[in-house]
Amino acid sequence: MAAEKNIVEVVVGTMVLVVCTTFIWIVYRGSSPEGIKDGYRVTASFERADGIDVGSNVMVSGVVVGMVTDKILDKSYSAIVGISVRNEIQLPSDTSAEIISNGLLGAKYIALIPGASSEPLINNGTIEFTQSSISIEGLLSKLFFGVDSGNKSEEHDTTHSSEHSDGDDERQSAQSIDEDNPETPAGKTQPHPPKQASKAKIALG
Repeated sequence: MAAEKNIVEVVVGTMVLVVCTTFIWIVYRGSSPEGIKDGYRVTASFERADGIDVGSNVMVSGVVVGMVTDKILDKSYSAIVGISVRNEIQLPSDTSAEIISNGLLGAKYIALIPGASSEPLINNGTIEFTQSSISIEGLLSKLFFGVDSGNKSEEHDTTHSSEHSDGDDERQSAQSIDEDNPETPAGKTQPHPPKQASKAKIALG
């Protein structure tokens, strides 16, 4: 009984191992099409290469034509990305490269945009025109926190302007009261000059 149970466990374990091995082989074959590793190599320099790693796809018009083989940092702190392209894909020498996201939350890949030059991009050549990766997180942060910060700034300016206006009104009111009631340096009200006798009383006197 125990021997039969052990045989079943071995058979089940072998089947699971075969299925896992087949799945890994399919994934590897899909991510590394034949002919790409044996293609010609070119390099491209990017200021930012976020999301691009060894094995990332390289596409032309949405079709996989190559893959990223390496990524290093040069002396100017730019990312130098090595690309392997199929031998049958002859790209012009003025081809440009840009890092694009496959959807909003999808994986990033390098898109090659062929130019109009009649000269081909040779092995160990360099792609001169590149566009770096765009940080989706940074754009979202600016969109939400930037708008909120702008609203707070407008509210602060409005409040400050209102307080400044109220202060001016109070000072103008106080100045008007002082002009109507002049005071002496000691703080006492200046006496009014005595009334002059009328001409009729002088005549009677």
